[in-house]
Amino acid sequence: YALVTNTYPTPIPPIPHDELPPVENTCEQCHPLSQIAKAGQPTKLITRAAFAKDEENTRNDLAVLIRPANADGPDPVSLHWHVLQEVTYTSPDEHQQTIDSVSFVDSKTGEREQYIAERQVRESNNADADLARLSATQATRTMDCLACHNRVGHYSPTADRAVDAAMADGSISPDLPFVKRNAVALLTTKYETDEQGRAAIDRLPEFYASKYPLVAKEDAAQISAATRSIRAIFDETVTSQMNTRSGTYPDNLGHQSSPGCFRCHDGAHYKVVKGQVTRETIPSTCDTCHTAPQGSRTVANVPLGSRPTDHDDPLWVFDHRNVAKSTSADPATCGSCHKTSYCANCHETGAINVSHDEMLYNHAASVTAAGTANACAVCHQPAYCAECHKDPVLPRSNANLEAAGG
Repeated sequence: YALVTNTYPTPIPPIPHDELPPVENTCEQCHPLSQIAKAGQPTKLITRAAFAKDEENTRNDLAVLIRPANADGPDPVSLHWHVLQEVTYTSPDEHQQTIDSVSFVDSKTGEREQYIAERQVRESNNADADLARLSATQATRTMDCLACHNRVGHYSPTADRAVDAAMADGSISPDLPFVKRNAVALLTTKYETDEQGRAAIDRLPEFYASKYPLVAKEDAAQISAATRSIRAIFDETVTSQMNTRSGTYPDNLGHQSSPGCFRCHDGAHYKVVKGQVTRETIPSTCDTCHTAPQGSRTVANVPLGSRPTDHDDPLWVFDHRNVAKSTSADPATCGSCHKTSYCANCHETGAINVSHDEMLYNHAASVTAAGTANACAVCHQPAYCAECHKDPVLPRSNANLEAAGG
């Protein structure tokens, strides 16, 4: 009826989770749990190139090792732990972009563990009432493959990621001044029709003719190739009539373009024990699932093997300065496992200049004094800060990627 009467919504909303076939009849026909979670697997090295939006399109190579939690110990926990045992959650959103409570039965102890989002706690010493309220008013779902792999078969890269890939393979020449900035702007602008978008992209040579006439003359072939590549990305990611473009549909695999993992792993979902909200949260530190992201203008170094016992201290991120006297990665200390580029991931962002004393009330002043908007994003993600801040306060992109480009 909606199609015939032209009253269908734009963009078309994703199919509600409950209306899809069970994963046992789809995903697991080819990817049985015994295969994807064997011996704590998977372990995967992710590498990609990112380009800054400056005049030089400064390149920064990112490397991160995705691996099981507790990978260094005798009992590694698979990334697919969430579906190896029954995990349920409540969400007020049919597409589960907000998760307010999580519950599972520990396979070792047989005890049920429950967590609740801080925003849903009304009485910290009577959280059972809040959990009951959420169970009664929100949909309860069992976590399965589609809770994270929600875009499988319909993946659409963000404009930033698609342009990075094209620049890395040479389809868009990184030698063209400001080409990253211009390409992303053209792909993320809202147009009334696709024809308007394509026409705007076709005017890219005019920018170089006006601002960089020598480049326009000597690199005309590269500018034409870049224009064609941007148009191809536009045709793959934008449908103006349907009001869809980069980022229209969330991607829950990871946390770079959408909250994804941080729907639960945001440091603000607290464990409830006998009705009391405790200080324990669902694990949210970076090293729960992967090594620290490394960005450098050369091939990055990813540390492997067992880490020293002092690294397990929750305050190690603050105390390691007592061992490491500089960012030169002295072979006698950090240099045995890390390269200087690893240390620079944090040190170049300005995060070390932030005073963490009395942060609860003075953190805004501390960040301002540090002189960088990316300082917080080295350790924190937007989902974490949003627990107190209503407006976005952090950039969506990884702070490590922004650092190298200035």
